[in-house]
Parts: sequence; structure tokens; C-alpha cells
Amino acid sequence: MFSLIKTLVTGSQKAEFVRVDAECTKDYEVRRYPPAKWVSTTEKNISHKEGTSVAFRRLFKYIQGENEEKKVVDMTIPVTIKVEAGEGPNCESSFTMSFYLPKEHQEKPPKPTNPSLFIEERPELSVFVHTFGGFGDDEKWVANGKMLSEAIGDESKYITDYYYTVGYDAPFKLVGRTNEVWFVKK
Repeated sequence: MFSLIKTLVTGSQKAEFVRVDAECTKDYEVRRYPPAKWVSTTEKNISHKEGTSVAFRRLFKYIQGENEEKKVVDMTIPVTIKVEAGEGPNCESSFTMSFYLPKEHQEKPPKPTNPSLFIEERPELSVFVHTFGGFGDDEKWVANGKMLSEAIGDESKYITDYYYTVGYDAPFKLVGRTNEVWFVKK
């Protein structure tokens, strides 16, 4: 329990989900990630911040041992949020927040006891990436997504039905934060 609280306060986390390779351009990066299992939950909300706040609490309880095996699972980075935008400006969007499961849990992840949580098996993933600092909020996620879209130029190169917002830092880290927007490459 103490190590989990320390992780939230200090930002020291196990960074186990690593890319296979990457190529960089002036304006964005293209990365490839291996297949992996994640623990995930979906929340519908108008606000990215409010939707992901609820989702984070669910996932945090899971890694604290609220699972069938009552196992504590190390906090890992990055934390990804799949955003499926609503139909209009005042409609709910779907936010699926996910924690990567460390290597020791990849083969047999602890089963969630909360029915709102699920184990997601992601296939190999290639993504266009735009990185920015500070705290992400609704406006910054959209603005940085727009920058990435403009830098790529051709929408036929990536999936437009959803995108990912990605964070690497503990909630209490104030400076030197890293955030990303990912578009999945077709």
C-alpha cells in the first residue's frame, strides 16, 4: 500500500510497456508497440477530465488488490485513454482508460471483481505520436490532436473513429510532465 501511495505522490512508476521501434519526423513520431494485455474501463462523459477521474479510481482499486486473486499490481506507464468522440459538441464521449499489465501478469492477469473493468488484449499497434508538456485538459487534448492531424496531413493514413490520449506522470507531479496524442496508423 505504501509503495502505491509513493508512486502517486513521487511519480516513480515501472515503465514496462516499451515500443518495438520508432521513426521521427520534424513534427511527430511513428511508433510500433508489441501485442499486450491491459486492464481497462470505459466511462461516458462530456468532459475528458471528469470521465477519466472516475475511470482512474476504478483502475487504481484493481491494482491495489481489488481483483479475484487479491494481488497488488505495480503501477505502470503510460496510462492510455481511448477517446471515441460523441456526435456533437455537447454529447457524451466514450473514454476507455487502460493500465498496462506488467510482464509478470501478461500471461494470466488477475481477474477484475468490478464488472466495469475488463482485460483488453491489444494487438501490435503502430501509432502517430505528438508529445506535449504540462497538464492535459479538454482544450489541450483537442488542440494537440489537431496539430498532429495537420502534421500528418492525410487522414487516410490513420483511423479517425477514435484516438488515444496518453499520460506518463503521477497526478501530483507539477513540472516536467509528458503527455501524448496517438492516432492509430492504418
